[in-house]
Amino acid sequence: MVMSGGTIELHGKKRTSWTNIATTANPGATQITLKEAVNWEIGDKIALTSTALADKGQKSWEQVDEAEILNISADKKTLTLKNPLIYKHIGGSKSYTRTRDGKSWNVAIFGEVGLLSHYIKIQGDMSQNNELDGFGGHIMTMKNSTAHVEHVELYKMGQKGIKGRYPFHWHLNEDKAQGSYLKNSSVHKSFNRAVTIHGTDYVTVDGVLLTII
Repeated sequence: MVMSGGTIELHGKKRTSWTNIATTANPGATQITLKEAVNWEIGDKIALTSTALADKGQKSWEQVDEAEILNISADKKTLTLKNPLIYKHIGGSKSYTRTRDGKSWNVAIFGEVGLLSHYIKIQGDMSQNNELDGFGGHIMTMKNSTAHVEHVELYKMGQKGIKGRYPFHWHLNEDKAQGSYLKNSSVHKSFNRAVTIHGTDYVTVDGVLLTII
């Protein structure tokens, strides 16, 4: 809790928050190529977001891969992964044809790849009961408080089904939190939403990666 004129300052090592995949990676792949060089490190954990269409009986947004980096090429664009990918992640052009009239078109799709692990990590209880109960930690900033948070990992945060208990929460700050921000960070294995801006103006959320798996 940050309140009554308090300030929270969390500033992790500055690194690339996210980029795009350059070429399609198929299920079973253990290497991916990125569109730009990154300053990630061996042992970092990353997420590849879904590029799937919603098929009948499937939830396309769940087709996210989390992976650990095993090796990085000299140009910082090709990553070798510890375990093979489960899902396909599109990087390039995909063709679509409309059934009604046979019209076809191409769409450029380059799935996002984001950094999950950071040098500063805030997490809930790591016990097995935590997984079952969905009772994680939470950060709340209240009126007249300030938050400057960047390059931070929030893991197993939020409290399932409990109102107001989210991983990162601006709570009724009105216009008293000007200049506050959450930037270039990650929220994963969240038990209740991700970032909540409630009754608050003039704050910035930018470059934040969220996965629920």
